This record gives sequence, structure tokens and C-alpha cells, in this order.
Amino acid sequence: MATVEVFVDDAVRGPLPRVCAKTGGPSAGKLRIEQATGGLGFGWLLIFLGPFGWIALALWVAFSSRSGVLTVRLPYSEAAVDHEWHLRRIRFRAAALALLGFGVALAIRGEPATAVLSIVAGGSLLVALVAHVRLTTVRVGVRLDASQRWVTLTRVHPGFVRAVETLYAVDEPVRR
Repeated sequence: MATVEVFVDDAVRGPLPRVCAKTGGPSAGKLRIEQATGGLGFGWLLIFLGPFGWIALALWVAFSSRSGVLTVRLPYSEAAVDHEWHLRRIRFRAAALALLGFGVALAIRGEPATAVLSIVAGGSLLVALVAHVRLTTVRVGVRLDASQRWVTLTRVHPGFVRAVETLYAVDEPVRR
């Protein structure tokens, strides 16, 4: 997988080449990805300053205008979208089964089936966690730089990078 930087307008409006960002093949449509921007960075260290740090941190969070959501539209093939949705379905179903199993196990405390239900629920929770981690590693990473002019796309296919470089070859070089 590769990394490429594109203008924020191109990422938001979506006039990127019709090459799938994940597979490098032709793209039939676009996938909308929402990524939280901003954050506190090292501001979380204020927690260690005790009550005065907590107050400062609360004020920082309350009055900080740096946080928001960046929504980008990236070209995706149908197969790449299906793969992400498959992982989402696995995650949702396994988490639901884990909640159901733990709920029933709590309701019938003391029965021999409680141990079996707890094991099944624990296994389902593990499957949900693995699917969640897998989903975050499969998904394209989106990061807005400090100037808020460039968007870094990580975990993209090298074919997509070449297509973006070709798009920007006339205007400006792509930053790496």
C-alpha cells in the first residue's frame, strides 16, 4: 500500500481519477469517508496536573474550534466497497451475538448453560474486535495537514497514486 497527498478540494468534491483507491482497478462510483479532524494532541497531558489541569482541559475542549469532521469522496470499486461492508456486517453481528449471550447468561445465573453462553459470548466479542481491527487496517486512512490545504491518503493502491500523479502532472506535483 502507498500514500499520496491531494488538494483538500479534490478530496472533498471528488474530482479524483476514476481509479479505485483500494484495488487500483476501474472505479464505478465513490465512497464517502468521514474522518475526525483536530483533537487535543498533547493537551491530554493536562489530566496529570490535577484539578487545575482538569479545569484547563475542560475549557480547552469547550472552546476549541479545531475539531470537526472531514468528509472525502474517494473512487472505489464495487468489490472494495463489498469487502468493507462484509467486515462491517461481521462486526455488527458478532457484537450483537456477544451482547445477547452475555444478557441471557446474566438472566439465567446459576444454570449450567451460563458457562457455555459466556464462552460463546466471549468468542463472539473476540470476533467483533478482530473484525473491527481488520476494518481499520483495510480502510483508506485520511489525514488533514496543519495548513488544511492537503489531505494525506494512506493505505491506497500504487495504481491510484500513479493516476493522481498523472492528474497533477499538468498543474502541480503531488507531495509525498
